[in-house]
Amino acid sequence: MHRTLFQRIRELTLAGRDNARIPAAVTAEADSAFGLPEPSLADHAAS
Repeated sequence: MHRTLFQRIRELTLAGRDNARIPAAVTAEADSAFGLPEPSLADHAAS
């Protein structure tokens, strides 16, 4: 996941995205990405 986030920051930087806006964009994307496996793993510990 770290590598993917680093790549996304690099893409946004090279695309000319304002440095002040990159953290908000990446944070929103990371929150979404980390939330994806949660439903699949919710019952895993109970097994």
